[in-house]
Amino acid sequence: MLNSGDILDETYVIDSVIGSGSLGVIYKAYHMRLQKYIILKRIRGDKVSYEKLRIEVDTLKCLHHAFLPQVYDFFYYNGDVYTIMDYIDGIDMKRLKESGYQFTQQQLIKWLRQLCSVLSYLHSREPQVIHSDIKPENIIVDSKGNVCLIDFNIAGVQGFTKQYASPEQYASVSLQAVHDPKALYYTVDGRSDIYSLGATFYYLISGVTPDVEWIDIPRLLDYKSTV
Repeated sequence: MLNSGDILDETYVIDSVIGSGSLGVIYKAYHMRLQKYIILKRIRGDKVSYEKLRIEVDTLKCLHHAFLPQVYDFFYYNGDVYTIMDYIDGIDMKRLKESGYQFTQQQLIKWLRQLCSVLSYLHSREPQVIHSDIKPENIIVDSKGNVCLIDFNIAGVQGFTKQYASPEQYASVSLQAVHDPKALYYTVDGRSDIYSLGATFYYLISGVTPDVEWIDIPRLLDYKSTV
């Protein structure tokens, strides 16, 4: 793991670690040429192929939307891949919720509309861009009170969070993990993102984390609203 002050590619000065997982680490870093903070997302080199990475990063670089971070490029360092994108100064929705912050109905409607505009933009691209891991942690509320959808797939390394995944995505990923050919029967497309967005707002409104394995999903009206 890199330390504060480390310099990569003679350009990026590591500031701090802001997230980590099984696939890699996310760093806040300072871009010396652009003179601004950016995000470096490190992905283990054995998890991606150069060809897929080049295609996906080129696709993400072409995305321009008010509620998406700008993706710039990628580079290799010590056998790992680092993607470069905008740093969004704000707090993610999970931390907001867990802090006891009380969302208003007006805020939730505003954010939902903003995120729907993002998905409409992504899903209308050619080829269609699927986020695949929409959840409260991947939605940042910035200093202006707007949202930013972060943490896209990189080169086929599919994001997956059981609580917010659609049934078809959960089935597909679970079957792929055991090399079951039945995984091919399940199609993950834009509708999976819409399901995950709904599950995210279910949590924000009720305070209850959903689960794709629920047989009967409790209605929001059955909860005492936390909004």
